[in-house]
Amino acid sequence: MRIGLVLLLLFIAGCGGSSTVYVPEVYEGQDGIVIEFVDSPPETVLEKQEFPLNLEVHNKGAHDITNGIISLIVEDDYVDILGWDGIISTTTKMSSFSLEGRSSYNIEGDKLFGTIMFQAKTLEEMTETHTVFLGVNVCYDYKTYFSDEVCIDADIYNTKNFEKTCEAKDLSSGGGQGAPVGVTHVETIMYTKSGNLQPRFKVTITNLGDGEAYVSGKTAAACSSSGLVADELNSVSVSKALLSTNTLNCMPNPVRLTDGTGVVVCDLETPLTLQSTNYVTLLNLELSYGYTQNDAQLIEIRRMISEP
Repeated sequence: MRIGLVLLLLFIAGCGGSSTVYVPEVYEGQDGIVIEFVDSPPETVLEKQEFPLNLEVHNKGAHDITNGIISLIVEDDYVDILGWDGIISTTTKMSSFSLEGRSSYNIEGDKLFGTIMFQAKTLEEMTETHTVFLGVNVCYDYKTYFSDEVCIDADIYNTKNFEKTCEAKDLSSGGGQGAPVGVTHVETIMYTKSGNLQPRFKVTITNLGDGEAYVSGKTAAACSSSGLVADELNSVSVSKALLSTNTLNCMPNPVRLTDGTGVVVCDLETPLTLQSTNYVTLLNLELSYGYTQNDAQLIEIRRMISEP
């Protein structure tokens, strides 16, 4: 049973009946933050001309963001930042933000709208046009929640004579869990260790978004000129791993994503008693990471024609 139930059955006390209520599948999809330039900025401006960047920042994932950062990438020799409207800036080039994610009572997730005003500077002599890069970068901590049914089967070699309710098998999920980093495959392995049953899960983690994951808690560095060191990039931590209520130990942790993918192996901390048992339970995983992504546009600055 995937996380995010489709139907929830409510029994109404005293009415002798029941009703079915729809609960949105918020833990689906591959988006976290989505950035959009709304009808701006213009492709061409004159020198000394003021112009806007209308920005929409939308949390389309299933995790709330606190203390996210929006930073501007501007060529200072050619463009001035005049101010932020609708977004509280902490510095000229940077602002913090918080946005709720999707939930059963907030189906779309929160959006932030704002306008950033710029002014083109005067071009150098003999320069008729100059093209500048104007970019917006967002950085934020995020989590991915994965939950699915797995089969615990003590009869590894099918030698015991009892009726089975399930069969151990692999899980695949390419659609995401309402976050830009997702669990895309789980290989289920049952083996014996010191006379006990040791469930093992080989978990494939994939960057499904168009940005880059980094070590959780490094948002300020990720969105500043100081940047991140190599070991902090493409890194995802398994912050929680449970088989029902039993803890799983996962290694390596954190997981390095190579070409967008990494693998972690999770073993049950306390092996199970080896007996004729066969049942379905839940595998729950929580991934923690930072995420950064950007959008940009080229703007042509043209010399203002002087009157004769």
